[in-house]
Amino acid sequence: MLEGETHIQIEVEDTGRGIHPDDLPHVFDRYFQTQQAETAYEGGSGVGLALAKEASKAMGGSLNVHSKLGQGSTFTLQFPKRETTLEVGDATIGFEELTDQLEEGAETPIQLAKQAPNERMAQLLLVEDNEDLRLYLTQVLGLHYQVTAVANGQEAQLHLAEFTPNLIISDIMMPQVDGFQLLEWLKSGPLSSIPIIMLTARADLDDRLRALRKGVDDYLVKPFVEPELLARIQNLLQRQEFRRSFIAPEEAIEEEEIAVVSRIKIPPALTQSEKLWLGRLEELVLTSLGNVDYTVNDLAKGMLMSRSAFYNELGRVLGLTPNEYINEIRLQKAMEILKANPGLYTVKEMSGMVGFRDERYFSRQFKQRFGILPSQVR
Repeated sequence: MLEGETHIQIEVEDTGRGIHPDDLPHVFDRYFQTQQAETAYEGGSGVGLALAKEASKAMGGSLNVHSKLGQGSTFTLQFPKRETTLEVGDATIGFEELTDQLEEGAETPIQLAKQAPNERMAQLLLVEDNEDLRLYLTQVLGLHYQVTAVANGQEAQLHLAEFTPNLIISDIMMPQVDGFQLLEWLKSGPLSSIPIIMLTARADLDDRLRALRKGVDDYLVKPFVEPELLARIQNLLQRQEFRRSFIAPEEAIEEEEIAVVSRIKIPPALTQSEKLWLGRLEELVLTSLGNVDYTVNDLAKGMLMSRSAFYNELGRVLGLTPNEYINEIRLQKAMEILKANPGLYTVKEMSGMVGFRDERYFSRQFKQRFGILPSQVR
């Protein structure tokens, strides 16, 4: 107790490695991750301490930290001491009486006040291994949707065997079955029409392209803002409802009619006209693959669009620039040829075959994309 027993103070102390002085002012910032090279990454998303700080403020208190590098840290929580009563009907229950009821297993005021979920709400499946972030997202999304939260892709697969949500939100890095494996499993089976948003701290273009090729419907990088996440969910649910209402099953076009060879998988949530547009785009890139002089302007012209309109449309549909798209198709084709013909082509020959003028640039791009040099493909 503090200040004449008007406040309660709780201290949690450890003898760990402590917090770097540059990180100390930011430990309560949401999504903050240390940038110190000597500090090993141990997981977490930077949400727990931010939520704790906000909770302390909501109680009229404070949460602070004192730390010395190499010696440890002390977190101090201080909040006012208040006598609290809870009303249930005409009765007023004090803290001690409520504690007795909890120990006896009686229904608490919170349980009595809990309302049944609105059955008209859309159902979301949240797949997130970080407990703090899973709780936070459940609270945020639960104001608008019915949310079922699980810790990894394997648990998600078990739940999907029993119910079909309107939308799935999934992290990528998870134990047992990760987000990519879950996405591939979904899009290759009878549940492929369920929209899925990848919510992840992995912002690399390679990860985004990999998710796009597997058919992800949207991709949001942490840190994110709540209104953006809610807007993306709403847009996907509206698109799903529109297609269900206005697109008859017999009007569906077979995937083979859209793109004979699909190196960047067409997201199934797109309209048929968007799929046809992407199929035509891929055909143009493949037919001009060996032309090192082929430019974005040529591709836009082949699509009967202005350069600016083409940039906007490709960005809207896939979230890629034309150069990113062309390079991905070229690199995928190069890998395909090299695997089918190991040792047959030199790096210079291969770079020219898929439209790269500079073999060194081709090698750098190839290694960045696949993790190995072209000469190492077997």
